[in-house]
Amino acid sequence: MRQLTGQDAMFLYLDQPHASTHGLLVYLYDQSSAPNGIVRFKDILKHIQANLHLAPFFRKKLLRVPLELDFPYLVDDDRFDLNYHVRHIGLPKPGDWRQFCIQASRIAARPLDLSRPLWEMYVVEGLDNVDFLPRGAFAILTKLHHSVVDGTALAELTWQLHTQTPAVPKQKPKRWTPEKAPETITLLSRAAYNNALASLRTGKALATVGPKLAGLAGKLAVDAATGKHKVPRTRFNGAIGSERVYDGVQFPFADLRAIKAAAPGATVNDTVAAIVGGALRRYLKSKREPVEPSLAALMPINTRQEAGERQTQGNTVAVMTAALRTDIADPLERIAAINAATSRSKEVSRAIGARELTDLTKHTPAPTMLLASKLLLLGNFGGNPRLPFHNCCISNVPGPQFPLYLVGAKLLFFSVVAPLTDGFTLFFAVSSYDGRLIVTVTSAPEIVPDPAFVAKCLRESFAEMKRAAQRASTTAASGATARRTPVRRPARKRVSAKPAALSA
Repeated sequence: MRQLTGQDAMFLYLDQPHASTHGLLVYLYDQSSAPNGIVRFKDILKHIQANLHLAPFFRKKLLRVPLELDFPYLVDDDRFDLNYHVRHIGLPKPGDWRQFCIQASRIAARPLDLSRPLWEMYVVEGLDNVDFLPRGAFAILTKLHHSVVDGTALAELTWQLHTQTPAVPKQKPKRWTPEKAPETITLLSRAAYNNALASLRTGKALATVGPKLAGLAGKLAVDAATGKHKVPRTRFNGAIGSERVYDGVQFPFADLRAIKAAAPGATVNDTVAAIVGGALRRYLKSKREPVEPSLAALMPINTRQEAGERQTQGNTVAVMTAALRTDIADPLERIAAINAATSRSKEVSRAIGARELTDLTKHTPAPTMLLASKLLLLGNFGGNPRLPFHNCCISNVPGPQFPLYLVGAKLLFFSVVAPLTDGFTLFFAVSSYDGRLIVTVTSAPEIVPDPAFVAKCLRESFAEMKRAAQRASTTAASGATARRTPVRRPARKRVSAKPAALSA
């Protein structure tokens, strides 16, 4: 049995009928590398069965405390049924990328059954007409609630479920006996103790963080009152329905490094943010909507500090915001401006203490966190169209730069259909894997009716940035060559010491 932390439970409290806080992991595979070139559904089912012990939440369901007096628990599901959680579907012909994106969006839009363990898996075959996939490719879509896992923990779980060679290891399921759930009286007595202890811990965290938060809130209030608040109102700060849209692109990671090198001091995250900024600039201009003042992005930060904190469940994240400089046309100038902005945001985050903020949310008493979550919903996650503090979210989960395999099938692509809600309607998920950068976009049809066009804007923004970096590299190389090449001066005539003869 494990109790959710305050930060975990917050994602549960933020659930709405049209906007659940689960994510959908997207994995695409080439089965030609598997033994005999075929992966059967029963092979995947057997593999998952043998690895259920890697993440305890696989077989745990929610147990809520009466009146929400304490955070929910994850307890063993004594009626756990793997066949309910792992499902098998196929795309209709021709099985192209657009059909797959629509199918992934539909699966992502449906809420999870909160009376069962908080995950589902869909094996999707029939991806026979996707230009970057071999014929016979298949997908695994894994839906997980954010209350039991964050992006970093999910990445850890992903790598543990895969191998580095196509050889299929022999595995046997570990013996599992479900533990009995606690009685109601036990839950209530624990709630009384936990709330008293949480109040002490929260008071200690507030003593450190409170004055800094108050100062920041005061500055934001003054900026809003004096018109200095620069985050614009955009189409991305509206309300959404229950449908989702999804698309994505891939770029060579070596090209990203070359772009980064052309902007001294910039990081990979700065470069990705600049690509997204350029894409949004294109998208909004095509809609004849303003790109000034610059749009701002919310960026989650992993606050795990030690290798020992790696885990396959729970949440340990904070957030920062940064301008995407959609107001700057030149791509390299945009990277430099974003780097300056993110550096300041990181300084603010360190000053407030991202780790302390995470601890504060983890230890806040359950009734307080429930109320805070409802207030957060009223404020549209800071994306309220009246006074927005961000226009989109960019989340980066780096992956290994070598191939991975699942029951012999080579992993070619992984990303996520991200959770959304009112005011929080545009999400760019960034991942890197085996020499490629993958950027996907999640939104709602009310906000982005044309996700394929957003993907096109991402490709054009990347191409523009690559050309600018190549020009800068060529110019720098020419300048360096010119500095190294000595200037040749005409040779002087040697003057004889003997006077020349006078002409006749």
